[in-house]
This record gives sequence, structure tokens and C-alpha cells, in this order.
Amino acid sequence: MKDRTNSLERLKKDVVLWLCDVNFWNDEINACQNLLEKNLPKIDILSERKRLEQFQNHIIYYRDELLPQVKQDLRHLKEKLSDQTRINGSADIHNEYSTKVDAIHDQMKEKRRQIDLFVNNI
Repeated sequence: MKDRTNSLERLKKDVVLWLCDVNFWNDEINACQNLLEKNLPKIDILSERKRLEQFQNHIIYYRDELLPQVKQDLRHLKEKLSDQTRINGSADIHNEYSTKVDAIHDQMKEKRRQIDLFVNNI
């Protein structure tokens, strides 16, 4: 029983941290968009403009689709957990969301690195 309670408490705390991560990623998305827009006038080669467009499409997908859905899922999970003192499968739920959040984190980190390299080479 204590193990389940610890798992539930850990899940509750991690959901709050994951929501903070989503907010941070939204800020990162905005910073990347501003960086690309600022450097757009410097780009005169078609292949670079196409690459910039690919980055912008990635930003749109994350900003308008993926991150809002993840945030909504996490808020729903947070509400579901708020009144519970026990939950079956909390370790499975934790693993599922942890895997999802870690994957997004890795993707965001890599895309930010790519955008920074792209902008530095203009």
C-alpha cells in the first residue's frame, strides 16, 4: 500500500513538472519563431528558404497541435489524480507519460540545436 501511495505522489509531482516543461517548450517555440523571423530577410537562397519553411512547419505543429494536446492530457490527468489517494496502475501511467514527455524533450532540444546552427550559418 505504501508503495502505491509513493507512486501516486510521485506521479502527482511529476505531472506538475511536466506541465512546467510544456510551458517552457512553448516559450522555446516562440523564441525559435522570433529567431527565424528576424533572420528571414538575410536568406536569399531558395534551399535555405525551404529549410526555414520546414522549421516553421515544425513550430506550427508543436505550437498548435502537439503541445496543446499534451498540456490538455496532463491537466486532465492532474484533475483525475487530485482527489485520489490510491490509483491502480499509477506506475504504468507514470511510465507512459514519462516516455512521451522525454521524447518531446529530446525532439525539442534537437530542433533547437538545428535552428541555432541554421541561423548561425546564414
